[in-house]
Amino acid sequence: MGKQHHSKRRVIGTLAAGTVSLGVLGASLVAPTVATADPGVDVPGQDQPIPVPAGSETAPDPNAQEFDVDHPEDAVALVPQDEADGVIKSQSETKSGKKVVKVRPSLSPNSSQRVGVAQVITLRFPMSINRKANVADAIKVRGFKKGKKGKNKKVALPGGKWGWVGSRTAVYRPKKFWPGETKLRFEVDLKGVTMAKTKQEEYVGSGDASFVQNIKTRRSFVLRVSNKNKRISAYRNGKHVRSFGVSLGKKGYETRSGVKVLTGIKYRSLRMRGTDRITGETWDVVSPWSIPLTTNGEFIHGAPWARYRIGRANGSHGCTNMNAEDARWIYKRVKEGDPVVTKGTGRSMPRSLSYPQGEYWTYSWSEWKKLAA
Repeated sequence: MGKQHHSKRRVIGTLAAGTVSLGVLGASLVAPTVATADPGVDVPGQDQPIPVPAGSETAPDPNAQEFDVDHPEDAVALVPQDEADGVIKSQSETKSGKKVVKVRPSLSPNSSQRVGVAQVITLRFPMSINRKANVADAIKVRGFKKGKKGKNKKVALPGGKWGWVGSRTAVYRPKKFWPGETKLRFEVDLKGVTMAKTKQEEYVGSGDASFVQNIKTRRSFVLRVSNKNKRISAYRNGKHVRSFGVSLGKKGYETRSGVKVLTGIKYRSLRMRGTDRITGETWDVVSPWSIPLTTNGEFIHGAPWARYRIGRANGSHGCTNMNAEDARWIYKRVKEGDPVVTKGTGRSMPRSLSYPQGEYWTYSWSEWKKLAA
C-alpha cells in the first residue's frame, strides 16, 4: 500500500503525543493526557485563572496543568479522528479475467464543521493510487460568500494544489490562507474515473464517487509575530485589530520562524518546570493564558516575570512571552485552525515539530507543487 506520510489523527483538546520540551530544551517529556469535549474548551480544572504577581516568578499551584521537562511521567495523546479511508463499494470480473473494483474516497473535514483559514482538505482512498492526475483533474474547488438578500456570491480563492503525502492520501493546500466566512465547494466527479490500475485489477470511481461537499471557514484570524519589532499583531478578516509587545527565544533557544497552526488547545494556567541546558538554571513558574504552538513545548503565554523585557528584548527558552493581560486578549479570541506566522528569528519551523494541520504549511509553495500529480 505504500508508506503513509500523513497522520490520520487530529488534535482535540490534547497536546500532541511524543517528546515534548518546554522552551525547546530537547529534554524528554511525556505529559499528562487531558481532553475536552470540543476544541477550544479549557482543560478541566482550569476554570479560573491563577493569580500571577507581576515582576516575579510564581509559586507552584496544585490546580495548574503541569509540564516537567526533567521528569517524564505521563503521556499526552492525540484523539483519533473518526474518518474512513474511503470504501470499496463493489468488485466484478471482466471476460478477460481482470478484476474491476469500484471505490469511493472520503473527503474531510465534513460539511458540519466550520474551520480555520489554515485548514487543509484531505482526500483518502482504500488503495494505492497510481493515476493521480486523473484524480486531481476530476475535482474542482470554488468559493462562495453570502451577498445581499442571502444569495451566494462567487469569490476568488487562492490557488491550491493536491499534494500526495502518501500513496493513498492527497491533501489540498491553498497557496495562501483561505478567505474568512467563505463556503468552500469541493466538486468531486470521480464516477467511472480510473484511479489505479495493475495487471490484474482496475480501480474506478463508484456511482457515488461523484459528490459535492461544502466546507465553511470561520472568520479569518491571523497572528503575525515579528522578531525585528518584538510585536505580535492580530488581523481579523484581513484588517489589523491589535498589536502587543513580545519577547521571543534568546540565543541558543531561538523561536521557530514559519507557520504554526493552532489546535484549539489552550490553558488558563500552566505550570512549567525545567532546566536550562546551557546555564543549568532551573525554573518552576505558572504561565497564564498558554496556547501551544509546537509539539516540543513552544507556547504563546503570559510571562509576568518578564515584563521588563517584553517588547524590548528576547529572553525566553523559545516561547512567545507576553504581558498577561495581552496574552489573555489573544487567548479569548483564537480558535482551532487559526495560523500564527513568526518571522525573522533565523531558525525555521521543522515539519517534525508541527501539529497535524501545520505540517503542510512548512512546505514552501515550490516544494508543495512537487507533491502534486
